Amino acid sequence: MLTARLSDVPAIERIINARRYKTRLANAMALACQKLTESERQLLLWRYENDLSVRQIGELLEINSSKINLLLRQIQHKLRDYIICCLSDEEGMNGRAIAECLQDIVENPYHAVSLLDCIKQCGSKRKPPVADRCLSGGSGLKLVKS
Repeated sequence: MLTARLSDVPAIERIINARRYKTRLANAMALACQKLTESERQLLLWRYENDLSVRQIGELLEINSSKINLLLRQIQHKLRDYIICCLSDEEGMNGRAIAECLQDIVENPYHAVSLLDCIKQCGSKRKPPVADRCLSGGSGLKLVKS
C-alpha cells in the first residue's frame, strides 16, 4: 500500500498537474513557436539560452537596449497569446483550466516542457532566406552571424 506523508502532498499534486497538462502544453508551445519569426526566436535564444544581456544584444544589432527590452516584451506577449489561443482550442480547457496551466508553467518545477527546446526545434526545422531574417517592428535590421 502506497502511503504519502502530508509534506509530500504538494509535490505529488505538482507532478499530477505537470502530467495533466504536458501534452496540451507541449502542442501549444510548439504551435506558438512556429508563429515566431526566425529573428524573434534568435533574440529569445540570445537572451535566455546564451544569457546575453540586453546591452550585449543591442550591441550585436546596433540598436539601443530599450528597443531590445521592448522587442523582448512584445515577443513574450505574442508567445503567451498564441499559447492561450492554442490551449483554448483544446477540449476541456476553459478559462480556469488555462489559468491553472499557465500558473503551473511558471511555478511547477516538475514540468518537462521547455520553451527554449521548442524554440530551438522550431528554428532547426526551417531556415528562411536571409532576406526574411528582419526584426519585427519595422526596424529594417538584419540579424547577422557573429
